[in-house]
Amino acid sequence: MNPIRIAHILPFPNIGGTEVATLRLADALAMAGYESILFCPSGSNELRQLFHEHSFVTSCYDQVEPSYHNPLPYLRATRFLTHELRRHQVRIVHCSDILAAHYAGLAGRLSGAFVMSHVRCQSCDISKRDQSFLYPVQRFVFVSMQTRDTFAMRKRALRGDVLYDGITLPAMSEAASGQAREHYGIAPESIVVGMASRVHPSKDFETLIKAAKTIVDAFPQCCFLIAGDYQKEPAHREYHGRLAALINQAGLSEHFLFAGFEQDMGRFYAAIDMFVLSSHVEGFPLVLLEAMSHAKPVVATDVGGVSEAIVHNQSGLLVPHASPDKLAESLLLLIRDPEEARRLAEGARRQVQQKFSDEQFFQRVKSLYSSLVRQLNLMGESPACIST
Repeated sequence: MNPIRIAHILPFPNIGGTEVATLRLADALAMAGYESILFCPSGSNELRQLFHEHSFVTSCYDQVEPSYHNPLPYLRATRFLTHELRRHQVRIVHCSDILAAHYAGLAGRLSGAFVMSHVRCQSCDISKRDQSFLYPVQRFVFVSMQTRDTFAMRKRALRGDVLYDGITLPAMSEAASGQAREHYGIAPESIVVGMASRVHPSKDFETLIKAAKTIVDAFPQCCFLIAGDYQKEPAHREYHGRLAALINQAGLSEHFLFAGFEQDMGRFYAAIDMFVLSSHVEGFPLVLLEAMSHAKPVVATDVGGVSEAIVHNQSGLLVPHASPDKLAESLLLLIRDPEEARRLAEGARRQVQQKFSDEQFFQRVKSLYSSLVRQLNLMGESPACIST
């Protein structure tokens, strides 16, 4: 029997949490005996290179917004993608996010494939118009219980699955952080609070900046290292410009360092003392698991599925949404009490090991797709030649 081929549709042209999570999913599926081809937005050469480096085949598709008033551009793009899915004999189309499902769901159905879509963020408010473009999706996969329970399309959500992510537990190292801090231009004696995310309005940097003012007043040697794109996408550049103005007004320009996209996240975690995730919305952030696996004490906004990753006061600290005072209070606790920080860091790594390891993720992926194949009675076919 030949392996079943799955097309993963990527919604964004740059590399972030969704793309890394999709790469991990494709890796797990390869271990389970499936083939994957990754469809990236046209022009996303850096993203395609990432997948090529991991020995995956990629293709491109044009992202055309579906429209009832001017449907022809979308229908042309759908026709082309339908042809590509058929040419590659794709049996399952897995949209990496509901934005990808808007672009590719119809093409998936027209190609004869089964269409599923990940839901990675809280999506409780989807207009009837936008819901109509998600009707081709036959099965939704949610990153957390909270994401499923708040999904706008309730009947579809009840038939969906929750697939918790997982992560490889890195070996613990006693290596000093000095070299990593030198790379970023950070003084060895600094207290470093790290946050890793796209510089995007969905992340609540405004609250972090307000909290940082309180923290720096108490500990002037504290700085904030931000790893994530703030230059490549217009929305990121615009938001970063607004944040830079707020940071300057607060007198914190020397205490914030935006490092941009970081390929070596091990270096980032080596440089920081603690990790913070200040957000407006989240699904189930993989970056939290990364920080926890590196035994960093974490403080995160209690939104979305964050509380499903962190047990408050055992494997991290949860703070209310948009609460700079509570955020500052929790970070100051970690700074002032190293033993408490160490306890939470050990609890964080233990939580990942017990619930979110890569082996557990592989078993969850294998179980999900095996049940899907049995349900659909899919049989492997002789695969077409795939070219890059």
